[in-house]
Amino acid sequence: MDDESVTALRDDGIDRRPGCRPAPALLASPGVEGKQRLTARGVDGMAMGANHTRGDTVIWVEPDGVLFAGDIAMKGMPAFVSSRSSLNHWLDSLNRLDALKPQVLVPSHGPLGDAGFIAGYRAYLTTVRTRVAALKAQGQTLEQVTQTVTAELKGNYPDAGRLAGAIRVAFAEAR
Repeated sequence: MDDESVTALRDDGIDRRPGCRPAPALLASPGVEGKQRLTARGVDGMAMGANHTRGDTVIWVEPDGVLFAGDIAMKGMPAFVSSRSSLNHWLDSLNRLDALKPQVLVPSHGPLGDAGFIAGYRAYLTTVRTRVAALKAQGQTLEQVTQTVTAELKGNYPDAGRLAGAIRVAFAEAR
């Protein structure tokens, strides 16, 4: 991206260079998941709500079985970057994406994949949620849970920073 492009992009991600029109804001608006969908010739843009960010959006090209999943599912470990992110909601979003039965999954980063990326994220988030809930029920603090779960899962999930974010969100949601 050239300097002009970087300058034109603001914190809201809208390209303000002459001739550039922003995408419809409705797709990135928090709180509209499942309620707003744009469809044109077999291509659906779907608002998914707060997963990785506060307003994730996916594009589904049904005729070709291609899902542009953004940061909702990729090869690497998920990161919770929004204070509005919810592990339970993310799992619901993965279920919605899996129901599409994508043949090809195009993530925002990394290699192309398939529905295996969705399954991988689901397994990771479910594992974190289950283990964190059990430790919290035993009376452990967030710090204790983070240390324990990180030690237990680091072999399969080596990115301790991303793992800590998932643990924090799972701890907040656990009863």
